[in-house]
Amino acid sequence: MDLSGKLQTGDFVVLAEIMPPKGTAVEPMMAAAAQLSGHVDALVVTDMSGAMMRMSALGAAALLQKNATDTVLEMGCRDRNRLALQADLLAASAHGITNLLVGKAEDLARGDHHQAKPVFDLQPLDLLDAVRSLQQGRDMAGGELSGSPRFLVGAAVGDVFLPRALPAEVDEIHRMADRGAAYFVTPPLFDMESIRPLLQKVKGEGLKIIPTVLLLKSVGMARYIAAHIDRIRIPPEVIERIQNAEDAAQECIRIAAQTISRLREEGFSGALLSMLGWEARVQEVVGTEETAFGGGTAATHRERARKEEAMSKRKRILVVDDEPDFVSVVRTNLEKAGFTVETAFDGMEALRKIEKDPPDAIVLDVMMPEKDGYSVCATLKADKRFSGIPVLLLTAVAEHVTSTRYTHYDGMVMEADDYLAKPASAEQIIDRLNRLL
Repeated sequence: MDLSGKLQTGDFVVLAEIMPPKGTAVEPMMAAAAQLSGHVDALVVTDMSGAMMRMSALGAAALLQKNATDTVLEMGCRDRNRLALQADLLAASAHGITNLLVGKAEDLARGDHHQAKPVFDLQPLDLLDAVRSLQQGRDMAGGELSGSPRFLVGAAVGDVFLPRALPAEVDEIHRMADRGAAYFVTPPLFDMESIRPLLQKVKGEGLKIIPTVLLLKSVGMARYIAAHIDRIRIPPEVIERIQNAEDAAQECIRIAAQTISRLREEGFSGALLSMLGWEARVQEVVGTEETAFGGGTAATHRERARKEEAMSKRKRILVVDDEPDFVSVVRTNLEKAGFTVETAFDGMEALRKIEKDPPDAIVLDVMMPEKDGYSVCATLKADKRFSGIPVLLLTAVAEHVTSTRYTHYDGMVMEADDYLAKPASAEQIIDRLNRLL
């Protein structure tokens, strides 16, 4: 049964995001699709998510569709005018793509092309009107088509977890439903109470709500999102669960799996998985049927005992930052707290020192010459020799993202073990290191 049939019969559907490549090498995308195959009902091909330049969603979806993969084509209004949007809709239909998701465009200032200009010839409601017109055999200018597309159309919704924005969002949901939207995808959900006000507003209307389930990778990623992405609410207890877990990555998997179980139990129409490179672990997410929220008490005690034993030994910390005064202050305070401290002033120097003599933990700034902190962290986490070294990432990127090459997407997908926004005090850094070690 296809996606439309499953939604109509009330089956719980599982979708998964997949990102087109930043380049022409499609093999990693195809491999990720193969890992997801058999575990999800369709792949949502994102349309330059995070305002990051990538292969077009249409091109990627056509490749996946050719490989007998059921796809949902995301389409936003930021980057194309009405001519291009209608042309892409017709091309999608010709490639056998029958599912659409009208997406919410992210601010270009948060992406990797800060000089790009937004188009917004159409808004999402206009795009839904355009889809309906094409399906009725006419373009937006009234011209007759030689063959009409057929789509199952969904729509992404915005700040539905923010009380001040909810009335306007509910009004837009109603207008999108009137224009043919058959299901609605919410931002990532970590707290069931966050979505209750929305459910109360649309109670009894039969709307099909599909929350996004974002797979966290680390406590650092969770802290970054909680601090800087307003539309996503991550409760403190979720961050604490990851922080106290013996295996943080496994705890992130468990949180996602439990969220899906709750969505099934509470009658939602489905879930959209955002795996962010962990597609190989999809079976753990969709196949784990755990419903109890909260970590195990015995495991928590074991973890605390392990940390206390570890802290009884003198640990060696590598502080990496291109500001000598900051490094000096942090070094002095860490040494007073009983740590042995080494320093590096750029990413390449840090990697050389780690290669020569790996430290027990790393305090790592993002905005540095030679090699930035995100790249250093990614290099370490991809190397089995160093992936277990805790990384505390420090950054003021979120406040300067519009004037730098760094993006919110970089912050959201980082695999650092913890995160602190600058300015960070020595006391905060010491507290986080004590938690990590």
